[in-house]
Amino acid sequence: MGLVVSTKGTRERRSVIVLRINDLERHNAPLQADLERAVSEVLQSGWFALGRQVLAFEEAFADVCDSRHAVGVASGTDALTLALLALGVGPGDEVVTAANAGMYSTTAIVAVGAVPVFADVAAESLTIDPESLSSRIGARTKAIIATHLYGRVAPLHSILDAARGIPVVEDCAQSHGASMDHRSVGSIGTLGCFSFYPTKNLGACGDAGLVTTSDDDLADRLRCLRQYGWSEKYQATQPLGRNSRLDELQAAILREKLPHLADWNARRIAIARAYGSRIQNDAIRLPPVREGD
Repeated sequence: MGLVVSTKGTRERRSVIVLRINDLERHNAPLQADLERAVSEVLQSGWFALGRQVLAFEEAFADVCDSRHAVGVASGTDALTLALLALGVGPGDEVVTAANAGMYSTTAIVAVGAVPVFADVAAESLTIDPESLSSRIGARTKAIIATHLYGRVAPLHSILDAARGIPVVEDCAQSHGASMDHRSVGSIGTLGCFSFYPTKNLGACGDAGLVTTSDDDLADRLRCLRQYGWSEKYQATQPLGRNSRLDELQAAILREKLPHLADWNARRIAIARAYGSRIQNDAIRLPPVREGD
């Protein structure tokens, strides 16, 4: 799959410049040797789930996000689902989410038996509109999911004001490394949920996810919920637990990639600025490029 960015030449002879979208082979190529070494270390260790690599990545990512805890899970959707379960969201409850990002949050909301309620989004940012959010909050609202879409940070201060104490879950699946007022996404709301699907700006080589929080009790519940509700092996003390573990191979790959995240984000910003400065068409509305704090 590609994107035509320019054409030139005469009617008899034309040349087309095509950029491949999500060219993961090219993206991963500079790290090939490091990734192969990391995978080899895991294979040689004989430990493939919830081991040293997962713990090390959780600690490193929590540090990047300015959070006390990071809990690795199997996917971004599981991150949202387990976050809602940790908050006690269940049948009869309502969760307000952004209408344009509703597919993934709705999957998680329905999975816990709750009802999705959709708020409108702001025209410029395409993130949830605090005034619309406020109008959608009712007596049965148990949580709010605010999505940082396309790397653009939702207006969390206004969202938290509108929430009036209702837990706010940040959907950070497209915003690894973003910040607002010098605070990292994933550390501003009650919980932050990340996906490491391969096409994300920090992507694994398969499915992977993670939840951040600075609430010790929520972190303990999440660690139980991701592994059958166990407080210790074969002792299920947390109801509604499931098998949603971040595996060692993906954690090792993400550990190798994490130190490059800031540079990759800076490169994305530079490319967005280049497109913005060169696209001259009144029919195309370009969003402002915001570098963060």
